[in-house]
Amino acid sequence: MEGSTLQPFTNGQDIPVTRDHYETFAGIVSFQLTSDEASRLQNGPLYLWLSGSTPEIVLQENEDGWFVKPELNTSRMSAGNTLKIKFWTIQRGVLSDNYTPELTIRNPSAEELGQYKNPPLSLNGSGVPDTGLTIGTFTRISTGVGEIEVTANSITIAQLPTFRQWAQSQVYFLGGNWYNGEGQGQPIPSISNGFTILLWVDKNLPPAPTWDDVKNLLGGYAGIYPGMRDILDIGDEVIVNNPTHAQSMVDRMSLPVYDPGYMPVTRDMSPADSQLIISYLQSVLGSVTT
Repeated sequence: MEGSTLQPFTNGQDIPVTRDHYETFAGIVSFQLTSDEASRLQNGPLYLWLSGSTPEIVLQENEDGWFVKPELNTSRMSAGNTLKIKFWTIQRGVLSDNYTPELTIRNPSAEELGQYKNPPLSLNGSGVPDTGLTIGTFTRISTGVGEIEVTANSITIAQLPTFRQWAQSQVYFLGGNWYNGEGQGQPIPSISNGFTILLWVDKNLPPAPTWDDVKNLLGGYAGIYPGMRDILDIGDEVIVNNPTHAQSMVDRMSLPVYDPGYMPVTRDMSPADSQLIISYLQSVLGSVTT
């Protein structure tokens, strides 16, 4: 765009929206730039628009050509864990030190969530308590590359909103001045619209767990995945205490966390809670956890 006028590429083309084109090219469209166009891209942003008598812009670069590339977009943490999140800061395709990303606890707005569900999703109560994470400042590693360290602090069940207490964990959404979302002024595009960190409650495990220690955890998972009850109702004490079922659960929960057969498949149970349940199941089987 020059001034207020869109300048189409000489070799630009309409992007087909057919299923066949997507399955063949994965939505990727390429074309050759002229030398003049390549030069102009160093001074102006790219736009994608819907063709018609009045073009409608549907996607655009940051006006200054900035693009932020975070290394990851989700993590799971226990108290005392630290996580270093790497960022690449790129301006018009070149790594640059002229931009410093920030990171803060930032819950998505109702407007942002509303585009995914009707009625809009609600995340009221996420990010509580805000003392759960300590977020550092950006440290430069090399040209256009740096990192921000996040430390997980201890939180208790009593500090959690009621609807998160059964899970004994909290979800934190992190964004910043690079976050491509509502209310951030001129957005800076990113391959990630922020991070989510699942922080597990800090807890001491009982030496000899009983059903009372595990029933809320198992019952919670049985409640949010009711289809599992047709296979194995893990919220039913009698069923769980069946040695055959107990052994099956131990086998699944003892797999490496990235194994496709690992349970729970959501990978949102803390290592401490997983060990608590395994210890209980092993007591059912007559063995002792070491």
